[in-house]
Amino acid sequence: MIRYLLIWITILAGVIVILFYPGKFPYSLEVVGKIFPQKQWVITQSLNGVLTAVLRDNIQGKIDSYFVTEIERGDPVRFNIHRSIVTGAHVAKGDTIGWIDSNELERQLAQLNGELRSQKALLRVASTGEKESMVLEAERVLEHARETYDEHRKIVARLEKLSGSGFVPYQDYEIALSTQNLFMINIGIAETQLKSVQTGLKQEEVEMISLQITSLEEEIDTLLERSENYTLTSPLSGVVFETSLGDTLVTIGDTSSYTVIIPLKLKSRNYVNLQQKVKYTIEGINTLFSGKILKLGNVAHILNGEQVLLVTASLDAQSKDLLNGAMTRCSIVCEPLTPREHLVRSVTSVFR
Repeated sequence: MIRYLLIWITILAGVIVILFYPGKFPYSLEVVGKIFPQKQWVITQSLNGVLTAVLRDNIQGKIDSYFVTEIERGDPVRFNIHRSIVTGAHVAKGDTIGWIDSNELERQLAQLNGELRSQKALLRVASTGEKESMVLEAERVLEHARETYDEHRKIVARLEKLSGSGFVPYQDYEIALSTQNLFMINIGIAETQLKSVQTGLKQEEVEMISLQITSLEEEIDTLLERSENYTLTSPLSGVVFETSLGDTLVTIGDTSSYTVIIPLKLKSRNYVNLQQKVKYTIEGINTLFSGKILKLGNVAHILNGEQVLLVTASLDAQSKDLLNGAMTRCSIVCEPLTPREHLVRSVTSVFR
């Protein structure tokens, strides 16, 4: 009996000494975070063909740029990825990633350029008086346009039968049909040009033609500017990441530095502050990394039934072994605590 009493007295004395010991011991919050590059550029394509390119700053938690293609209704748009853009490839800022093919844009440019040539020919006739030679030239252009149309019409008819039998892709037939429509437009332009050079032009008509030429050139310049936007170049230098099946086409990350997103339990919010040191342990890598808290989220989320807020921390590393989206064990270094404070926090974390 006395022996057990002495044991309890010793344990009680030890607890009292620990609780009232004035010294402090290190204290850290052990959490799990996810590694991301400092910046990411992601190209996605929706089901209706709209392309979106988003440049995201993972450190600041904001979007630096946002690009969406302007698609005409009914315009079948195709995005072609450059053959060098493969998983693991290094990309420099300004490199071409891909380009957009738009049948509607090509059709509009062809039509406007045809109209522009016709109007310039009319103006040349009015200015030089070479009417007879221009009439002959216009007749030859019209004849050539009709012959080209007739030849292509036969090709379209043949492709229609072959695509119906499954010998050629239906897309080849659609492209040929679109080209046939352009040839039909060229016939109309050539007929208009011939009719115009066969009749005389007044000064007012000459001025009107000049204005029409200027207007057509402006429209063409506008379309050419849009076509330049259809070539996508990388806004950053980095590495091409592997993309899973879905609407994501290309993901490029700036791996010159990394950031870690940490879901921190809301009850631990008061223990974490900006610039606090963080130590990282990454599975499969023997090197220990460190960083600091850069940003504390202000929106609560639910994770595994608990409220958390997202904390952004830096990761001081330029290692190629780090993987985008890899998990890391994070140790957030907090202010040292006395034994009593350690005990209080432990009990509070259990019963909260």
